Amino acid sequence: MNKGEKKFSRVKLSKFLSLVLRHKPWILGLELDEEGFVPIEDLIEALKRKGFFLDEKEVFLLVEGDEKGRFEISGGKIRARYGHSIPVRIDYPEEKKVRVL
Repeated sequence: MNKGEKKFSRVKLSKFLSLVLRHKPWILGLELDEEGFVPIEDLIEALKRKGFFLDEKEVFLLVEGDEKGRFEISGGKIRARYGHSIPVRIDYPEEKKVRVL
């Protein structure tokens, strides 16, 4: 680990990203688009400025390994899928084939 580098467990990092992407993007100097997305590259750079070093592969592994499905990656961007306290527009495609409710 490099000097100034902070070590986060996967759980703590996931919780921190939930805080940033759902409630307080400004604590990392980020601005979410209207759908709640931020470029992964911007997120990684913002985390580095705070001493948290991870790469794109580690971000993908975090998202894939999250059992609660907190995050979504699309087109080089990441967002929290639910639970926002800030205004974002999350649109999911309508399910045309309704199964048993």
